[in-house]
Amino acid sequence: MKNDESQFVKKEMPNNVNTNHNSLYNNRTVASAGDTGSAGWGILGFFIPAVGAILYFLWRKSSPNNARKAGQGVLANIILNFALMLILLLFTSLL
Repeated sequence: MKNDESQFVKKEMPNNVNTNHNSLYNNRTVASAGDTGSAGWGILGFFIPAVGAILYFLWRKSSPNNARKAGQGVLANIILNFALMLILLLFTSLL
């Protein structure tokens, strides 16, 4: 069997097809200039978790770095409260 180029059919790509293989990453939102992701948003989310959660959901697309810090503060608060609850439960059961 002869292996020539006539076996393979070449199809032309339409003009509107995106040939960039990283097109999944091209749809990300660009962080704004004020999107620094400072620790202040994490501290606010830690001490006032309701505000941190609201800010996270409001900013998750427009300011992803600030949203991430606020969400991390809320998550740290939840984990610390759960750990303290377990410790107190353990000590009160021993008394």
